[in-house]
Amino acid sequence: MCTDMPRRNQTPKHLPYKRIQAVHSKQRFNNQVDAHDAAELRMFEHPELKLHVYKCPECFGWHLTRDKDI
Repeated sequence: MCTDMPRRNQTPKHLPYKRIQAVHSKQRFNNQVDAHDAAELRMFEHPELKLHVYKCPECFGWHLTRDKDI
């Protein structure tokens, strides 16, 4: 065994944590009117569903949500 050589770390490096944003999994609408139309259609198809439209600060598009506080 050679003692004059530094030991090499064989542990693989971890990739940095990446936060997966929900924006990428949501349907994006280009404008508020299209988002409202989609919400109305879905609520017509499912009367128990109550949807709201909001402008996304991440992608600047429009999304649907059940949360009325957005």
